[in-house]
Amino acid sequence: MPFLEFWLQQNGTCCLPVVSGPQQPLVFREWHLSSSLIPGLYGIGVPNEQQPLLIPEVVLVPLLAFDQQGYRLGRGGGYYDRTLSYLRQKNPQCQMIGVAAQAQFTKTLPIDKHDQHLDRVVTEQGMRQF
Repeated sequence: MPFLEFWLQQNGTCCLPVVSGPQQPLVFREWHLSSSLIPGLYGIGVPNEQQPLLIPEVVLVPLLAFDQQGYRLGRGGGYYDRTLSYLRQKNPQCQMIGVAAQAQFTKTLPIDKHDQHLDRVVTEQGMRQF
């Protein structure tokens, strides 16, 4: 939250992910600090449907684990893999940055053809670029 507050104070634009449907990539709706959130799927707060849809330039990606090649282990729904693939088609310059603790690093992860790699991972020890 401090990062988002700083970003918005610098006149940046922020958007939050919204589950649009099963087996679909996430969509991103604009969000401001003063905007309230409504409960989305799984009870996660999301911007309401009146907020504009945006294609982000940078995506902060949650993860359970990451490896030395920039692959991530998520929660198994495939939402972020579908989303990263979709966003790379829409905006090849979009940066996918994992947010993790260094303890979540593992040398290798099993990967499938649908798994998407990250461009970077930020931990308390710094940033890794892939």
